[in-house]
Amino acid sequence: MGSTGACCAKLILGILNTLFLLVGLALIAVGSLVVVGADFLASVLKAFADIPVIANVITSAAWILIGLGIFLVLMGVLGGCGACCSIKTFLIAYVVVIVVLMLVEITFVALLFSDTLKNLLSDPVTKEINKYKDILDSSHNFVTDPQSRAMDLLFINLKCCGWNDYHDLPSVPRTCCSTFSKAILDSGDSTVINRLTCTATDSSFYNKGCYKAVMDLIDDNKPMAVGILVGIFLFQILCIVFAIWIVKANSKVNPID
Repeated sequence: MGSTGACCAKLILGILNTLFLLVGLALIAVGSLVVVGADFLASVLKAFADIPVIANVITSAAWILIGLGIFLVLMGVLGGCGACCSIKTFLIAYVVVIVVLMLVEITFVALLFSDTLKNLLSDPVTKEINKYKDILDSSHNFVTDPQSRAMDLLFINLKCCGWNDYHDLPSVPRTCCSTFSKAILDSGDSTVINRLTCTATDSSFYNKGCYKAVMDLIDDNKPMAVGILVGIFLFQILCIVFAIWIVKANSKVNPID
C-alpha cells in the first residue's frame, strides 16, 4: 500500500481481527464441548444437582456461545481478508456490520436502564413466576419441581422475591427469608426447612423484587460495567476507523472481483 499510515492501518486491523477470530474459535470450542458434555457438566454442578432442567439451560447457553463464536469468526475473516488483501467490498461490509452492531448495543443499553425492558419482560416473567410451587407440600415433603427450585436459588442468591415483589407469587416462598440458605435448599431436609419460615412483614423477609435486585447489582458494579462498555465501543470504533482509512488511502483498492 502507498502510505506508511495506510500500511500501519492494515497491520493494526489485521491484528484486531485476528483477536476476533481467536475469540470466536475459543467460544465455538467451549460451546461444542458443553453441548457434547452437557449432562456431565450438569451432574457436577452441586448447586443444581437436583434440578434436571439445568442440562437444557446449559445446552441453550452453549448454542448461544457457538452462534456468537461463528459470528466473530466471520467478522475476523471479513475484516482480516479485507485489510490484508485490500478488498474494498469486504471492508465496506465490515464497517456496515460493526455500525449496525453498535446501534443494537446502544439500543439494548438504553432499554436496560429504562422501564421499557422491564415492561416488555413483565408479562412473560410474571406468568412463569406464578407457576411457583412451594418448597414443601401439604404433607411437609420436599417438592423437587425444577422450575420452582431454580426460582428459589434466584431468590437466595439475589436476596429478592418475585419480579416486582412477593405478590407476583401464588404463595410466599420460604426462600425469601434471609435465614434460608443455599445449603439448606441443597440438603432438601424437610425437617429443617419446615422450621424456617417468616412472613412478608418480618425484617428478615426480602421485600425487593428481583428486577430491582438485578438493576442494583449492575449499579453497584457500574464502574466495571462502564469500563467494559467503553472498551468494546473503542475497539469497534478503531476497527471502523482503520477500515475506512484503508479504503480511502489508495484509489487502487481492489474490488472483490
